[in-house]
Amino acid sequence: MTYTSRISIFGTRVSTTNIENAPGQIRTLCKTKSGYICLSDGYVIVMASKNKKLQDILNSSLLTLPDGSPLAIYTKIKGLKEISSISGYWLVKKLMQTELSHYFYGSSQPELEKIQDNLTKEYPEAKILGYKSPPWVSLDQLENNKTILSDIREINKLKPNLIWVGMNSPKQDYLMAYYSQYLDNSIMIGIGGVYDYLSGSMKISPEWVKKLSLRWVYRIVQNPRRIFKKAIIAIFGFSWLFLKELLTGKH
Repeated sequence: MTYTSRISIFGTRVSTTNIENAPGQIRTLCKTKSGYICLSDGYVIVMASKNKKLQDILNSSLLTLPDGSPLAIYTKIKGLKEISSISGYWLVKKLMQTELSHYFYGSSQPELEKIQDNLTKEYPEAKILGYKSPPWVSLDQLENNKTILSDIREINKLKPNLIWVGMNSPKQDYLMAYYSQYLDNSIMIGIGGVYDYLSGSMKISPEWVKKLSLRWVYRIVQNPRRIFKKAIIAIFGFSWLFLKELLTGKH
């Protein structure tokens, strides 16, 4: 069940929200709901347009938040003023300053140790209940994984308001869809590469780069092997889908 109005972008129903409203909406959901929230960039939207299972996962979330340059450009062209791109990094920082409690489930153990050190220094008052590195498994091995299920059940005992899931997209979306059912009153949020920023292994782009919608270029320069392919799919795949939409008139 979803909890905001949505607009269909190539079949994926993206929440009509923005950076001003999203934190408050999440805090409200935490009072009574469990489930998961997706941050979907251009790459995930393109993948979902070709994968009904993934698209159903995104469409069944509590919120599917718009993230990244392609979606920001798309919403501007469409005149959708009620929607703006929401950075996962910014969202973590914003919600760390609230009354909500947190658990970080993602990345490797060395990276988690860096994240713990950085967040403890920056947010000494934040309610962080724990950190855990999930096992590396392929997408086919993700469902009904005994180790992950055990991890989620242990995390559920702590009852954090938010569980920040850090895996590659869209693997993290599948994990949240499979395992959020085992949570009593916690919400999972998939933030993927944000873990790299929180650990300091990648630098966040300057504000002027973000305003020019060139954040993907900044990321490619820092980690071309990991980012390049996804960026190409996001840019050209998203552009092609948008062109088809304009030519066919289908929305």
